[in-house]
Amino acid sequence: MIADRDYTTYTMNVIGDSLIRLSLFLSSSAPTGTRFSGLGALLCVEFSRNFNFSYEDTAVFKLPLITESYSGYFSDVYDLNENGNATYITEKEDLFEGTIHYWADNKPMAYVPGVNDTTLIFGNVNPTATVTPNANGAFSHSVSNGTSITMKRDVSNSFDIQQVINGYDAYYTAQVLVDKQTFIPNVYQLIAMDVNRDGRVTAGDISQIQQRTVSKIGEFSQFGNTALDWVFVASTDLYQNPSFRISENYPLPDGVGFCRTKVPVAGNVLALPVENLISCPIIQDENFKAILLGDVTGNYASVENTVFLKSGNQEAELIFEIENTDTGYVSINIVANSESVVNAYDFSFYFDTDKFEFIKALDKAGIGTMECAISKDEANLLKFTAFGDLKKGAILTLVFKAQGAMKESDIVAKTSLINDTPVQITIKEKVKNGTVETNDIQLENDNTIIYPNPAQDELYVITQLPRATISLVSALGIVIDQHQTKAAHFEVGNLSSGFYVVRVCNESESYDYSVIIE
Repeated sequence: MIADRDYTTYTMNVIGDSLIRLSLFLSSSAPTGTRFSGLGALLCVEFSRNFNFSYEDTAVFKLPLITESYSGYFSDVYDLNENGNATYITEKEDLFEGTIHYWADNKPMAYVPGVNDTTLIFGNVNPTATVTPNANGAFSHSVSNGTSITMKRDVSNSFDIQQVINGYDAYYTAQVLVDKQTFIPNVYQLIAMDVNRDGRVTAGDISQIQQRTVSKIGEFSQFGNTALDWVFVASTDLYQNPSFRISENYPLPDGVGFCRTKVPVAGNVLALPVENLISCPIIQDENFKAILLGDVTGNYASVENTVFLKSGNQEAELIFEIENTDTGYVSINIVANSESVVNAYDFSFYFDTDKFEFIKALDKAGIGTMECAISKDEANLLKFTAFGDLKKGAILTLVFKAQGAMKESDIVAKTSLINDTPVQITIKEKVKNGTVETNDIQLENDNTIIYPNPAQDELYVITQLPRATISLVSALGIVIDQHQTKAAHFEVGNLSSGFYVVRVCNESESYDYSVIIE
């Protein structure tokens, strides 16, 4: 039945350690009239040796009885008592069987050409002999190519990772960094936080997570210059290696388990469970867990290839209110509505760079821990990320230099997240003559922006005047601080309350603007 295995199936009963009863029969897929006839191999039973069976040992098999059944005939029973009438064939095991699953939901890391990213697997002896997992995340690797393997899965530097790595991941990383025990990470999450792979969770990891979110960087800078996106951990290590267990003194270290100052190593090279390679290999199966660095919440597997804002959760939303002025500037006031506590905001949108020039993001809610930048890969894509114990309501104002009014159609939304969850976005237009937010930003002419005004701790001045010198001057005419730049930042928290002057000048022009320090 070997030749027609598509048409046969079997049932088997192992009795003790020396007897097998086996029934081999035609399956329902066999065509009518299918039968075995002639001379040839009938069946093959395969055994795997255990540790008591040495490589020099042999075995004798007997087939004492066989019953043949025929349609329309009496069954024949053959008594086969001669010793050793079955052929004994030994084969040296060569294949390691492995599987890869995402850590968060245990879904297989599949590879279907044209659908999934490629995961390349190769051995330490022959790196050119690569294999990939199948649609179920399973793969086979010949140990002749190496008893250790490397798995490589890269995220393209141009891929918009914000829907996966965002402010919510930075928020949880910050909780661990300051030893807040309201959130205790599992080992996968701690490994994901350590994006620079130095074995610790530090502020540098948060910086890189935020920079990656807004596409300031396309990959993480890492110890050893590895620039990995994905790391893989063997399940055996998770269960048996004490460094993958939480510290008994968490958040403090105990010298063995994991905490923020002792992140387990997810090695670049993974040793396979192989014994007696030369004589008679025993090769165990293994399951590997895949971890995307920076993705602390583990939502990669559940994210679709294209996530758009309009398909989000109706219970939360971001409102973009476009406010046009007659000063040559336009602002987008962003308001957040959410029924739950907010710990992270993320959004991105396209705008027309021929008509609008992004100037500044103004923090309206005291966020502080935020990044807002033009993507390094797409000059017309503005990206924002923030984390912390965040307020709802008005959170941000974006200021643009404009050549004409901005319309809803000038904004094409790409990503909008609150706490890592896609939310609805609503875009509105509001026409206003005069200045943009006169109690907060002073747009004196097409050359200079001053904000906030009044100011308490910080004062920003942005000018388009070429070769500008920007000075902060007291009411007595004393120059308090001065910058030769187009964008100046003044610390004013230690100044007395009152009226001051911002002077913007070059060799041919000079402008004075009044500001109030509270």
